Amino acid sequence: QVPVQFGDTGTDSSFSEQSVLVRGYGALVVNNELQKEDLLFEPAIASGLDNVSPKGVEKFEWNPSTRLLERVWANKKVSIPNGIPTMSQKSNLIYGVSHGRGFWTFIGLD
Repeated sequence: QVPVQFGDTGTDSSFSEQSVLVRGYGALVVNNELQKEDLLFEPAIASGLDNVSPKGVEKFEWNPSTRLLERVWANKKVSIPNGIPTMSQKSNLIYGVSHGRGFWTFIGLD
């Protein structure tokens, strides 16, 4: 087992509702755990607020030689809270609907 920490090695929990993006031996998971739990309204609406939106993306890769799942990289600043990430085989970029600085955007990660 490999803990999913989204780049925060001090965390003891993680939560993701979206499908895992898989290509080849790679797997990408996005964080859906809100930064605040005492919300006055629906969490889906709150996920659009900068101080509440979940942040973190982490990529893993299966190593067939060692038969272990290995952490490849993590980004604890990006937020892809309400959409399933996709990937372009040609560009090798991961795309997602992101949130930050009060705006919804479409981002690409490499």
